[in-house]
Amino acid sequence: MTSSDRVDNDTFSIFTSSKTGHSMNSQASNHEGGSEMNKPSKHLQGSILSETPNVKWDDVAGLELAKSELQAAIIFALRFPQMFRDKRQVRPNILLYGPRGTGKSHLAKAVATEVNRTIFTLNIRQVISKWIGECEELIRQLFQVARDKKPSIIFLDEIDAISRDGSDTNSEHMRRIRTEFLFQVDDLANKNEGVLILAATNLPWDLDPPVRNRFRKRIHIPLPGQHSREELFKVHLGEMAPTLVDNKQVLDALARRTGGYSGSDIADLVQDALMTPVKGAHVATHIRKTRGRDGEWYTPRSPDAEGETPIQWNQVPGHQLKEPSLLFEDLCDAIKRTKPSISEEEVRKCVEWTQEYGTEGV
Repeated sequence: MTSSDRVDNDTFSIFTSSKTGHSMNSQASNHEGGSEMNKPSKHLQGSILSETPNVKWDDVAGLELAKSELQAAIIFALRFPQMFRDKRQVRPNILLYGPRGTGKSHLAKAVATEVNRTIFTLNIRQVISKWIGECEELIRQLFQVARDKKPSIIFLDEIDAISRDGSDTNSEHMRRIRTEFLFQVDDLANKNEGVLILAATNLPWDLDPPVRNRFRKRIHIPLPGQHSREELFKVHLGEMAPTLVDNKQVLDALARRTGGYSGSDIADLVQDALMTPVKGAHVATHIRKTRGRDGEWYTPRSPDAEGETPIQWNQVPGHQLKEPSLLFEDLCDAIKRTKPSISEEEVRKCVEWTQEYGTEGV
């Protein structure tokens, strides 16, 4: 299976298990008992992708409480429905909130991978800006398709865009969208149709009470702590810098230098650092020729080093140029160039909102 980042960028995408692997078009047309009314519109069909995420729980750094809550509320509910009976009921609607880039969408991918079920992702803000006048029908069809493919999960990103406190209160268009959304959520809850709703927002304080109260479980996804930042460096460096990844002191030093950084900030600075050896190879005027079991290699070197040959990268066979190793100093320089994207004010507001309405996810 291959992973994809399209869930963060596409207005409406669909994850399916590898056992199905069909496009939404064929699924809709082959659904037993499906009527023409329930088939997705052409606009909707053109916005759906079929993917098989491959994000394991270990790929999500930290957030142990959030993962535990999701495992109990979603994974157990789908895998072991017999456990949720009589007075023990799953909370079908869960809100993930916190600063940008803290892993909310990544958690949704991990859930989809773990349960091997269909998860539908809709970015509310993009839908509202892209399909003015058609959002109500799109939301209606989303919930209908989720019912048709139950048990399933709906993931609503940027849910604050649909809320009264986060939109134009005088817009009749927004009022209709909000009304349709609330109706569909209540209809699912009343009929217990095996569809769970997972939503995410960076602006939980923009949620008005009707929308907020539809999500009885609200989990704070904060900026990563010291240990989580160490894990993030390990994940993003991977096999590109094994000597650094295996050095606890290096990871500790990197994590201490990145307090206040989000997960996406760390991903960006690691990518910046990883390009340093490439840039060095591009401007190098001298190389060192070496032989090994895997063949002959040319490594860019400093011109003042002994025994180096004056030669530029464009004179070396493409498959024989080997970039220099990534250094700890390269990462430190990248940290200096990459500033945290989340303000202290955003962090403070999330903490205050958690104290009143939410649950910590770490």
